[in-house]
Amino acid sequence: MALQKSQKSQRGLQIALFSILLFALGSSAVFNLTKYFVFFAHNTSASGSFNENYTNMARYLLSLPPETKKYVLFDEKGNEDLTKLPVYAHPVYYLTYHKVPNMEIIKGDTVLQGPAIFLMVNYNNDIEARIRKIFPTLEVKRIDINGPRTGGDFNIIVLP
Repeated sequence: MALQKSQKSQRGLQIALFSILLFALGSSAVFNLTKYFVFFAHNTSASGSFNENYTNMARYLLSLPPETKKYVLFDEKGNEDLTKLPVYAHPVYYLTYHKVPNMEIIKGDTVLQGPAIFLMVNYNNDIEARIRKIFPTLEVKRIDINGPRTGGDFNIIVLP
């Protein structure tokens, strides 16, 4: 009789633990789906990371001749810690890291020297104006790797 009670209570414990585990996994799934489709989907900086422009920027940098000096601004704040780049900068950074010769990542103490290409991953007209004070004859070029298809174009600054 004691053995039967023990087996029944053990079976009940197994069902209870399985139910708790199933509830925890189900709750986790609902939480993560909600987080992804509700919060992440409406975050403008996160959605920008899926923009084709960033892949095209990396392709453009990879296509330039090795002797061309390239400056790349990943973070407008001059972030010194490249492991804490904004989400939108990751595609360009990871597709070009150690693959593009003569490329310098802009940091707080970087001194620009021409002739060079200056690429802002997140183009900022105020930064362009500050660079224009140093290089009044700079040229802004629209790069469109896709050709006639729309989307994927971006601006670069050509430093004289």
